Amino acid sequence: MLNWIRELALPPMARLMPHGAGGASPVAAAGPTLDWLAVAAAPLQALARGPQRVTLFAPTDAALRQAGVSPQHLPPVGLQQWLARHLSVVDDPTAAVLPMLDGSLLRRDATASWRDASGQRVVELRAESGPGDLRLLWVDRPLQPASASLWQQIAAEPGLGRFADALERTGLAPLLGCTGPFTVFAPSDAGLDRAAARLGLSRRALWSDNAQLGRLLRQHVVPGRWASLELPWGGQLRSWADAPLHLSALGHVRAGGDLAQPLAVGSDQPCSNGVLHRLHDVLLPPD
Repeated sequence: MLNWIRELALPPMARLMPHGAGGASPVAAAGPTLDWLAVAAAPLQALARGPQRVTLFAPTDAALRQAGVSPQHLPPVGLQQWLARHLSVVDDPTAAVLPMLDGSLLRRDATASWRDASGQRVVELRAESGPGDLRLLWVDRPLQPASASLWQQIAAEPGLGRFADALERTGLAPLLGCTGPFTVFAPSDAGLDRAAARLGLSRRALWSDNAQLGRLLRQHVVPGRWASLELPWGGQLRSWADAPLHLSALGHVRAGGDLAQPLAVGSDQPCSNGVLHRLHDVLLPPD
């Protein structure tokens, strides 16, 4: 094992203890270890020499055994993909959401633990500094990818029933089950109910006109996987409606209508083919 990996794998007190036979410390043997890091030495050392600080969420050997995961048995490409799910270049200990290198998201929960893309709780055991700009966070389980597609998540999400119904009516639902990636800004049920009046229509007129309803919904989808931290605030994105989506430097989203609004609670929902954000109201298309 490389020296820096040995240092990372030993608990702090073990580094002060004399090593026994075979270089093992009795304290290290009794405590958690990260021996699997030996197979990831080359890519991690390359990242440690990069221009950005990199954080590795490293599950302990015991956590990997319990989950039935063996990084040392993964093929090189599989190991790179698995590592990317556990690495982030966002170095902000106060961040509520961390984009990972594979495009998934890690989110803080109410207990100050993390939730991985699958929604599983991940507990941070301790933090240490590695070589160069590598930061190591010991965690109690390997991170899992999201399993639900955007369409599946929208259909199951409380408060988005009207949005799901509208997607089905207009034939857009299957598209949100495709590979993507896409980012969806989903208006609330109440926001969709207010949309007709904001457009100067009756609810019956809007919901019976699938072409117009479809144009309105496409305004809420943009290509790419955009976590809130990565959105081009102060710039714009192009929606599926081929219209600009304006993102103010103050964190508000606006389309062609007159309402600028922040992302609502429940945004940054990771999905297998993108990211789901939530809004209180619809984004009206340009006049």
